[in-house]
Amino acid sequence: ETLKSSGTKLSASVIYSHPNYTLYNTQSGLDYATTYYYVACAQIGQQVYYGDIKSFTTSDVEVELTTESATSILCFSATLNGKAIVNNHGSSSTSVWFLCGTSNDLETLKRNGNKLPASISWDCTFSSRQRELNYSTTYYYVACAQIFDKVYYGEVKSFTTPTVSVSTDAPQSVDINSAMFKGTLSD
Repeated sequence: ETLKSSGTKLSASVIYSHPNYTLYNTQSGLDYATTYYYVACAQIGQQVYYGDIKSFTTSDVEVELTTESATSILCFSATLNGKAIVNNHGSSSTSVWFLCGTSNDLETLKRNGNKLPASISWDCTFSSRQRELNYSTTYYYVACAQIFDKVYYGEVKSFTTPTVSVSTDAPQSVDINSAMFKGTLSD
């Protein structure tokens, strides 16, 4: 009775093949991993006839999310990398980003981590440049993806920014009242 009174009424196409009529309807936009109930109905005159109530469950989204190694690590910046392979998902509603901070705890990164947006490329990879880092510091980061209303997290990984090194070179072009001084900053 609940299905009859509160369900969504969908029109159906009808195919006649003597002596039966076949009703069919293709429904899109359903939620993933959700059980739906349905019943075939036919109205002849003022009388409505109902078939048996049936159910089906839509597929769940399968996500393979990988936090990859950081690259181009300098004293004050690094490139964070990830990969997201999404199966059973016909929507382009996937968004990706990284969380980065100084804690190796995922829950702390969720609360306090710096959120770095990224765009997923044709080969399912994504990256983002983290800037304004401190030298000689260990940072933790995690790849994140949102598909529909669910957020997925990769493995928390780390990188350490190098120590800043400054050296003073010997002066050059020294003459009676001038000299060129040089130094090198490296990371």
